[in-house]
Amino acid sequence: MLNISIGKVNGKEKERWAEIINLNSFNLRETDECNNRLTYIEDMYESSQVVRRDNCTNLIELDTIILPNLNYYPHSIKHLEGKNISLAFSQDANIYGYRYNVVNGFNQLEKATVCYIGNSDVALVRRTYSELLKLFDSDSSGGNTVVVFYKKGNNILDMSNVDAGSITQTSINPISITD
Repeated sequence: MLNISIGKVNGKEKERWAEIINLNSFNLRETDECNNRLTYIEDMYESSQVVRRDNCTNLIELDTIILPNLNYYPHSIKHLEGKNISLAFSQDANIYGYRYNVVNGFNQLEKATVCYIGNSDVALVRRTYSELLKLFDSDSSGGNTVVVFYKKGNNILDMSNVDAGSITQTSINPISITD
């Protein structure tokens, strides 16, 4: 849950992205031997502490500040308004390869993938969005509900599919649900 919610996934692994060997939080960073695991609280190296602090802060902000505020929802996930969503894997998340990390108030899967990467430059936002999109086949609608939230100054922004349809759009034709 941590890895997908903070945007640290290896998209080329597709179905295998959630296996322990592919999770960022289980890998040791070779450049400085930074331990990315949250469970190693006795690891007092500064780089490890920074990783843990940033990961926890981003996860908490996403779940407690961003998701409850409907004003942050881009068009592609407007259909989730009123569903009291939160970060979690549903009981059947394995069927979907742990690609969706949002459940509704009844702990049922909502087909959306959201992450928050904190203060970030546009290059990291694009890279993170691209990696998350790689988890989905090109003909899958799952990529339409991928949202990368990030912060610029005090503003929460997002990168999402602006062309994704929304079931909240009002039909032009009163007898059609598709117009």
